[in-house]
Amino acid sequence: MAKKQTLIPTKKHKIRTAVLGTAIGIVVALALTGATMVFTSIFPIAIEYAGIVLGVGAALGAGIGVIAGITAIRIMKNIRAANKALNKIREYSKDTSSKISTAKRVKACTKYAKANLKLCKLLGGTIYGSLRSQAGNDKENTIMHQIDQLSILEKTAKRTKTAKKYSKKKENLINMLSGESPYRKTGTRFYENVVDGVTIYDRRTEISCMSLDAKQKFLEEFNEPNGKSSKEGYRVSISFPSYSSASQIYANIEDVNKKVIAEKILLQDVINACYGKSEDDVKTFFPITLERMSLKRDTATASMEKSTSFNSLDEVKQAVEALSGRSSFHSDGKEI
Repeated sequence: MAKKQTLIPTKKHKIRTAVLGTAIGIVVALALTGATMVFTSIFPIAIEYAGIVLGVGAALGAGIGVIAGITAIRIMKNIRAANKALNKIREYSKDTSSKISTAKRVKACTKYAKANLKLCKLLGGTIYGSLRSQAGNDKENTIMHQIDQLSILEKTAKRTKTAKKYSKKKENLINMLSGESPYRKTGTRFYENVVDGVTIYDRRTEISCMSLDAKQKFLEEFNEPNGKSSKEGYRVSISFPSYSSASQIYANIEDVNKKVIAEKILLQDVINACYGKSEDDVKTFFPITLERMSLKRDTATASMEKSTSFNSLDEVKQAVEALSGRSSFHSDGKEI
């Protein structure tokens, strides 16, 4: 059976945490008081008191359950809203005619951004959880998702004052980031034909790699969506040893029929990163581990399909040749 994991971080909800803390405090205090009654031999009262403790605990537990239920409803409501808006955005990005009014286009963008901002608070990520990057921590991933949405809202805001408010929020969040390593390249599916001057990112289709060549090839292959947003997806990632200078690279894609292409792009990225380096430097990249996961979009659940280790650059080249069905390298290792 495939191993499952969630790509959504454990989101702490302040109200639920506060209620839970209060509940535990009250129940503990009542229990200690009841225990004191037992030790002072007031058994009849202690028995009655125990019933009160259980009743209070049950009531507080029910309250926590209600809060959790309301949160779950809010999550599903905003996932549906974001999905609906995203499908409109995909439709409008292909139809640049004047048949679709600017107001409708702006409305779709605004709904998408606002629903995703709410999901950032509820989930820690956007439409399908925290899928943006594995380079930073969960907090930074959430911040980067929020920046994406605020960038949309500041450009679609009708009033200057509102636009400045979104811009200020975005600036504050940017200042909270530690900064992205220049060694890492990120390529993300985007829509820029919906509203003039507005770029909308769909980070479920994204590569985090080491070379501009890999980024360019990924966008050429995966940036253009087909049909409505899919609830399925695929993730390929490559991990390096802890002593390596390289961080994990990955590709998230929507079209599962193209997973071999995503895998080849990442393996070729490793080859490109090794090109021109000394033999000793190349050895620090290995062994590497290639993991393939199928994704359920609405829950950001990932199921491991296969994990493969490569102990040398030659093994990686052979794997790419096998995926290509033909030799694709010069004698120096560079792709033809």
